[in-house]
Amino acid sequence: MNQVVAAQAPSSITTADGLVIFPNQLYKGLAKLSAEHVHLPADATDHAIVYDPLTGLMESVRAPGFDEDLTPDDAMQRASALSFAGYADWQLPNVPEAVNSVDYSREGPAADLSLYPDAVSAWYWTRQQTAWTLNEAGSSRSFFYVSMDVGGVDSTYAGFRRRARPVRRAAPASQCLVIGQ
Repeated sequence: MNQVVAAQAPSSITTADGLVIFPNQLYKGLAKLSAEHVHLPADATDHAIVYDPLTGLMESVRAPGFDEDLTPDDAMQRASALSFAGYADWQLPNVPEAVNSVDYSREGPAADLSLYPDAVSAWYWTRQQTAWTLNEAGSSRSFFYVSMDVGGVDSTYAGFRRRARPVRRAAPASQCLVIGQ
């Protein structure tokens, strides 16, 4: 008689970037990391990064200089100059990355405050310029933004001011699982 042995989930996964992720400490599939890249327990509230082990997306939490409304040019400049939690390659998210923080079961803000305690009911810029103003200059350009009030996506002119949440990409822990590390 053949016995099927259940595959055991590893107690930790070390990514190519050196992050140590504990699958049993994920919150809704996401890791809360300290500024020193330590994976914190699921109920932690003092994290600096929300990390998606499947995609490698890292979202900043409480990044300095991003607690106010900015033009998209100012937001992109601040993100590219940001040195936060040991990384210096932050940028504004594209639309899918920006929608990653939306929790459609909530509104006002449409974010899980356990993951994003700095989220407010405001509009958040993406780095994506709309097709009809691509390659134009000045405030007549349009950029997409995500409403963290209800989670909608829209666009508006670059002369407006919105919030922003810098992101970066790391090696996803899922690569390590596929490779078998």
